[in-house]
Amino acid sequence: MELYPSIWTIFGQKYTAKSSIALTFPKKIAYYDLEMGAIRAWGWKELVDRGDVLPRSGNIPTRSLIRRYEMLHGYQAAWKAFVDQLDEDLQNESVKTVVIDTGSKLRALIRDAFLEYRQGERPGKKTLDQIEYAEPNRRTEDVMEAPRVAGKHLVVVYHETDEYAPVIGPDGQVVRDESNSVKREQTGKKIPNGYTHAEDASDWIFRTHLNDDRMPTANLLKSPYGLDLVDQEFKWLTYEKVVGMLKMRGRA
Repeated sequence: MELYPSIWTIFGQKYTAKSSIALTFPKKIAYYDLEMGAIRAWGWKELVDRGDVLPRSGNIPTRSLIRRYEMLHGYQAAWKAFVDQLDEDLQNESVKTVVIDTGSKLRALIRDAFLEYRQGERPGKKTLDQIEYAEPNRRTEDVMEAPRVAGKHLVVVYHETDEYAPVIGPDGQVVRDESNSVKREQTGKKIPNGYTHAEDASDWIFRTHLNDDRMPTANLLKSPYGLDLVDQEFKWLTYEKVVGMLKMRGRA
């Protein structure tokens, strides 16, 4: 059996089989390998050769390693190419799953494409203002929702990062520094790197790591099938193992 189309977030440390997990989802998979790292995943070549995985490259320009601020070129074209290819895959009935690897890279593309557009209006503009992030946020939300609306799974792979939260003073108010910016500190929690609302937007969330035996392991952090499923642990996680877990619990 197959589960209803959902948004799946898989995040964690490097080399914890995130891309390999994504390859276990229903075929065919349109795989957007934006960091060109999926070739290391288990079974990649065989799945591509069989036609079960359709590799998609983002062809994203490279930012300068020398200049902190620069006029951007090619990002709007890369974003349009991504959207056109995604639209084609969503209309392809043989495609059952869309994978974006990584969501961090997609988020950077969306941001830089809009910044390039704004630089065209205001030459010399270095960064987006906070209010200008409304458009990149909207584009990200559209990408997240489109596959599910088209009846396909969306799997987004992220690196992990530390969560930061505002520092609250004794008076219950946020603490600000000398420049009047809100001070933040680490909460001790790890979150997907790149999209602030990834957790809210996802139906399923798994965090990957290596267990004491150095085996890739994933912990279930969010599920649409009930809070009692949270904290389930999977060694060598696959889509079929999730289906099997739900069957054992009478949920599928």
